Amino acid sequence: MIWLSTDYIKTFSWRNGSEQFAILPDLEKINVLSEVHSDIQISRRKKQLHLMLGKETMFPPSISVCNASALSFDKSKMVLDNVSSEYIPTNGTKYAYAPWITKSGSSSMVHALKYASENDGPSLNVEQNSMEEIIARYDFLSVLRHPMERALAGFHQVEIFWLMNWIDIPIDKFGLSWFNKTCLNSTWGSEKKKAERKYQCKGDEPKTTTQRRLRRLNDFLDEIEKKGFWDQHITPMSYIIASNKFHHHARYFDIQHIDNLTDIIATSAGKPKETFGLMKRGNYRGADWIVKWKELVTLSTDYELARLAVGKLCRLYRNDITCLPYNVPECDHMLKNAS
Repeated sequence: MIWLSTDYIKTFSWRNGSEQFAILPDLEKINVLSEVHSDIQISRRKKQLHLMLGKETMFPPSISVCNASALSFDKSKMVLDNVSSEYIPTNGTKYAYAPWITKSGSSSMVHALKYASENDGPSLNVEQNSMEEIIARYDFLSVLRHPMERALAGFHQVEIFWLMNWIDIPIDKFGLSWFNKTCLNSTWGSEKKKAERKYQCKGDEPKTTTQRRLRRLNDFLDEIEKKGFWDQHITPMSYIIASNKFHHHARYFDIQHIDNLTDIIATSAGKPKETFGLMKRGNYRGADWIVKWKELVTLSTDYELARLAVGKLCRLYRNDITCLPYNVPECDHMLKNAS
């Protein structure tokens, strides 16, 4: 999809197969062109032209989500306030990011919008502006990812927070203890930070094996089942979507298209393309706690703890699996029996 301002565009060319069309900001000419070439659909929005050119569109394919507002959530497990947010630039671009989905390219999207708008400041204050005007002014984009990979990325993020001494407050508030049960011999992080940590792992002798990695993951998931989703990075995407006031107005894309989206945001503001790299768990040497979904599924053929973890993830993120367009066959049988 391409939005072209009739105030500024003089000529626009697009190669569709072997033909090239030159489109001028003259509605009569464009209407004639659309009658000749039925694969070009044109609509008017304010002073902009929305061109959908056959299979060649500027945007990657969007994905559909269910009506998240109609989902049933166990509110006793949704223990965070203000779980959903957005980033809306105050100038420089017509794109905005909402719903803000943690562990799904959110940092890249926000950095791209700040870069495009040349504004490193806070998001537009939604409470001080008309919702109707905001919705009319901005195109909302959001990014999703495979529910199980995102859940495990959240586990990884929380472990990093623990290692960095950044989650003492929620540990105290919710009485968390997963970190002190199965101790791994992880080498990630500085010795100084480890020594300063208020909450050390003293449950047993630090040692890393596959069995112990799986046990630590189960410790973490058990605590979510008991205490609820106490951190935004592990809160289900479907709940974040349902909690966001802009979710009905957003277009959703898979995280694999994040570079396409950040390029679009930059070029739409007349800025050169910039790279806003994703955080990748594979870059954390010595982070022994990391378990990816593919590995977990493979291990489930031989390890009971892996099978248990798969089952817990399926239960905890059931709404993500049913609401979002991702195939998680490992959960099909379990969710069918539960319904």
